[in-house]
Amino acid sequence: MRLAPLLAVLFMSCEPSSQSHLQDAARSAGLLDAHAQPLDLLVLCDPSEFSTCDADSLRETLDRLVLPVAASRPGSRVRLYVLGSDIPARLVASQESTSASRPIPKLVAKHETQWRASALDFFMTAARPSFDSNALRSRIAEALTRIAAADPVSDAQRMIIYIGDMRETGVAMFETCHALPQPEAFLASLDAADLLRPSSMTGTVVLFTFTSINNARSVQCDTPARSAAVKALWRAAITRAGGAPTFFDTYPSTLERKD
Repeated sequence: MRLAPLLAVLFMSCEPSSQSHLQDAARSAGLLDAHAQPLDLLVLCDPSEFSTCDADSLRETLDRLVLPVAASRPGSRVRLYVLGSDIPARLVASQESTSASRPIPKLVAKHETQWRASALDFFMTAARPSFDSNALRSRIAEALTRIAAADPVSDAQRMIIYIGDMRETGVAMFETCHALPQPEAFLASLDAADLLRPSSMTGTVVLFTFTSINNARSVQCDTPARSAAVKALWRAAITRAGGAPTFFDTYPSTLERKD
């Protein structure tokens, strides 16, 4: 499956009225099967110190990006993980999209709208305590490794959506103003820690979202060259693991791809 074109088609727009257009365009391009393949969507919120996942960015990602696509594909599963101090990726909530009672367009549209609203409230309620105590460390590689090992949804395309600033402070130090490792050194550190091993993400699309640094303390050292270098490190790690990484400054459906 051609993951990058599929990603572009799926996330050009997420308004309810555009769902059929998205699917029609994807099918005509030969990217999706006619039966609407379910999706296995794993969202990782990084609310660590100075990172960019907060209640607003999480809500926007779920409400406008993740849940509309899941609702339009019954049998899709959405899992929300939060990066924490004690556990790198803590599963806080999971929902599976369901089918309408009858395949009548108006009933289907109403069912999808109700499912989206219910799921959004469920996820935001589950995530709320995570924003009260920010983790001081961002063990992103550990978190992604754990998420990649989660049980898959049968016959579903897997996508990992990371919300955060990409600043790893576990197996390596990407924090602003620290010298960045070379890609070979970063991969060696991952190997030594048994993280993001080759083939561990085969066939997985990985979105890095809301990556633009907006904290004054961080911006002073976050030059365009440094930001590009951080993306290059994650691109090397995810690609070697078999995944397809893409990067966005903020919200994917309204910005150009930044890879």
